[in-house]
Amino acid sequence: MYILNYNFIDNVHKLYLSVILDLCDHRPVAYVIGDSNNNALVFETFDMAVAANPDAHPIFHSDRGFQYTSRTFHQKLEAA
Repeated sequence: MYILNYNFIDNVHKLYLSVILDLCDHRPVAYVIGDSNNNALVFETFDMAVAANPDAHPIFHSDRGFQYTSRTFHQKLEAA
């Protein structure tokens, strides 16, 4: 999963893109754009990926940022 941030022209406002890529072909499986880099952004992206691929058994790799080390995210991984 990647979270990229984009600055608007005024360099004050930001957008964050959270995307989960397929390991084999690197195509986006799910993505969400938000105005805050928080747990909700990551959880929504993960939930979308799982819903779009209900029979998958994902292998998940991240940068181990705070969003991915939370107890809630760990529970989501175990449930998937």
